[in-house]
Amino acid sequence: MIDVDHFKKFNDTHGHLAGDAALVAVGRAILDGAGRPRDVAARFGGEEFVVLLPATSLAGAVVVADTLRADLEARAIAHRAAPAGMVTVSIGVACADAHAPDAASLLLQRADCALYAAKASGRNCVRADTGADGLPLPAAPQL
Repeated sequence: MIDVDHFKKFNDTHGHLAGDAALVAVGRAILDGAGRPRDVAARFGGEEFVVLLPATSLAGAVVVADTLRADLEARAIAHRAAPAGMVTVSIGVACADAHAPDAASLLLQRADCALYAAKASGRNCVRADTGADGLPLPAAPQL
């Protein structure tokens, strides 16, 4: 799960048309980074996106996520109201067994918790689900 950092400030500073253009640029960076034919990238709502990486381990997903984060940062989309002076993203990574009951909702819940951990860690970073919520970690296929 990917969230554009300080996006409300972006819209307040640059305007909503520029905000829409920034979201398109972020979406393009995400699509460019999720390059396997079976990977799925989508806007989840507002300034949030999700990327599904089938048959990918948690460690592999963290690598992809950090590459996405760094690639977007390298595009240096100006954001005058952000501490970094550019658009950055925070990313939460989680894994789930696609065949487990409630896999989709569990995956979203875990990714959202990891995303909040990334935000709490200062933003512009990737955090992986640790299972610290007490829920069992489902087995995920390895790369």
